[in-house]
Amino acid sequence: MKTAITILIIEDHQLIIDVYTNAITQVMKELENTSFSIEISKTCVSAYKQIKNVLLNTGIDVVFLDIQVPKDI
Repeated sequence: MKTAITILIIEDHQLIIDVYTNAITQVMKELENTSFSIEISKTCVSAYKQIKNVLLNTGIDVVFLDIQVPKDI
């Protein structure tokens, strides 16, 4: 049985998001019994909505959090 890990990336720069996503994808290839679900938010408002939604459904295992994220775009 695969272990499911939910990751939330809160970051407003697409390049950084791509780096995190690529790194997670590489790790996923090496771990046969683990699957990753990646959620991405670029603003505080969308992050808040995703946190509420994900916590109600599955929970969040890992968060990558930028120090400065715009409130809303």
